[in-house]
Amino acid sequence: MTRPGPQLVAEVHRLDPTRPTIRNSDYKNDLESGDAHDYRGSLGQGHNTDIFGSTEKLATEFGVDAPPGPESARLVPQIAERLKDLLPRVAELHDYQYRLLKYYIEHCRMQKYNPNAGYFLFM
Repeated sequence: MTRPGPQLVAEVHRLDPTRPTIRNSDYKNDLESGDAHDYRGSLGQGHNTDIFGSTEKLATEFGVDAPPGPESARLVPQIAERLKDLLPRVAELHDYQYRLLKYYIEHCRMQKYNPNAGYFLFM
């Protein structure tokens, strides 16, 4: 199996030594990685503030999904049927999604360049 990662990183460094590169995504022990996939507070685990005190060089995945609003779900009867037990709670789930995303984004902004260099909302 060909693994072009090391050659690609070397080529990026050759072409532009000032450009930060990440060889692999979410490899915590890789000094050339440093990005984070952080889903604390989502997927049925914990609370949106659980990331407090953590640091990431680059947050490449975070977020939480929420179902569509009842009006949108009803446009596709199969979706409405599958979500019938959740639809009464959609406003609560959307509010939690908003609070989690806002908290994560503000968490990254407060660490701007110390050490956080950016974030990608992964939804």
